[in-house]
Amino acid sequence: MSIVLRQLISKVKENRGINQSELKSLDMDGLLELKMAVDEDLAQVSCQLDLAKAKASSTGQYSDPDWFSRATMAKRIKGLLSPNESRTNSEKSVGRGQIPIAKKEIRPF
Repeated sequence: MSIVLRQLISKVKENRGINQSELKSLDMDGLLELKMAVDEDLAQVSCQLDLAKAKASSTGQYSDPDWFSRATMAKRIKGLLSPNESRTNSEKSVGRGQIPIAKKEIRPF
């Protein structure tokens, strides 16, 4: 693992920003390792949030609001760094309750 990759992974874990020039310095293997690190962090944060929600639901004991807010923001940021590839761009742009507009097929005469 290169020094640059280690620095980027530590930035991800600390929720600090990564710029494009840093990403451009990585090869494909480095980008995949970075994505795996982001996905791992995203899964950990999601798991902690789910446990906090389950505890609040079952016992009525809520987590610290400041922690919950920071964890939710970290989940959003890490989700932006690791987009879900199963959704297409047109599906991402459609909001809840909206029906996507079908593209019309244009046929030549």
